[in-house]
Amino acid sequence: MLSLLAQTYEYDYYGTVDVSGDAAAATGLIGSIVAVQFIIWIILYVYAALCLQFIAKKTNTPNGWMAWIPIANLILILQIAQLPLWYIVLMFIPLVNIVIIFIVWIKILEACGRPGWWVILLILPIVNFIIMGVVAFSKDGSKASASPASSPPAPTPPASGTPSTTPPATPPATPPKTPPATPPATPPPASQ
Repeated sequence: MLSLLAQTYEYDYYGTVDVSGDAAAATGLIGSIVAVQFIIWIILYVYAALCLQFIAKKTNTPNGWMAWIPIANLILILQIAQLPLWYIVLMFIPLVNIVIIFIVWIKILEACGRPGWWVILLILPIVNFIIMGVVAFSKDGSKASASPASSPPAPTPPASGTPSTTPPATPPATPPKTPPATPPATPPPASQ
């Protein structure tokens, strides 16, 4: 009975075996695995929040700091996708949330100037973090910077009823003809 309380087992031909050292080793191993998983989780959370904050900045969405707060980042995602805020309720309904997340990320990708089919790549592990980084940290592709620098902006038509003050884009083909200048008439000589 005392041997059970001391967590030792007695075998007839092996002698006494102490298992308390094995339990401590197993506890230490489990603790280190949990610690490594927690550190990896923190690194991925920081990376995802940074990506979301840069995507908000790229799409000129206010309050990019909400990317760091757990429920507020869903609101920020909906603002970036330009969807109504009541979609957040749909994000918590099982199976419906999968469809909503696809719709939201398609809108986010299109807002950043990327093709919507990239949402398929977000399903793949590790690739999804790469895609988030490409969308967030790339210089090209955003609609804010999508205007080409080489072509001038198109002129806006004047409002109806107001004359246009902008000169025509091309000069007329022939110059307008002016009547020939006539010399001024001389007065008749005055008689004395």
